[in-house]
Amino acid sequence: MVDPTIKVLARGAEASYSTTQAPPDYERVADLSSPDISTYKHKTQPVIIIAHRGTDFSSPTIGRQLKADFKVLIGDKKNDALHKARSKKTEDIIRKIRITDPDSEIFLTAHSLGATAQTAMLRPFVRDNVKSVNLFNPASSPLGGRELSAGGKAFAEIAKKSTNHIIRGDLISENASNTLIGRVIKYNSKKKPTIGKALIDLAFGSSKLGKIATLANTGALDVMEAHSLKNFI
Repeated sequence: MVDPTIKVLARGAEASYSTTQAPPDYERVADLSSPDISTYKHKTQPVIIIAHRGTDFSSPTIGRQLKADFKVLIGDKKNDALHKARSKKTEDIIRKIRITDPDSEIFLTAHSLGATAQTAMLRPFVRDNVKSVNLFNPASSPLGGRELSAGGKAFAEIAKKSTNHIIRGDLISENASNTLIGRVIKYNSKKKPTIGKALIDLAFGSSKLGKIATLANTGALDVMEAHSLKNFI
């Protein structure tokens, strides 16, 4: 058996924004999935990926997600209802997997607010049954807000299994070292000229107004591009 690659795990995180998609060679297990958490089973290997969805503005629960984003921002994940609910749901899923697929290897993955996946690792049963957690541009806070203090056994176990993948220039995840547990790997963005920049150039050309518009929008566009999962796929 071969562990899923970083690219496959990123595709799992990407697929979690849909209720119909799955990474290549995997299928979505409807009975073990919800709009917030998707479970993917490999078609031929004993491998299962559980993916937590990030903030999705098309979701009917966007209000709850934005509240969770705010809790992350102020360093108060411990008291957030969505983090608690997803944590419990993840344990419930894994307990069912251990009944139907006791020999399968389980991997957690997520993007942005989906860093709730690491919160689930605070639960001993989840921690003991998950092989690794890979978070892509996970939501972070300049105020910190780790859910465990360094030094304890649980912290060490989570740190050993957790990797936070960060794109340089992504403001949303730039404080991952202070907010999350585990190693942090930084990458350069794969971003290409965006449609937004092209439209600005088309509308204003090389005029002074065009240059001002480009400067005003470049920062926001760069952040959006750096935060995208496309950088890992």
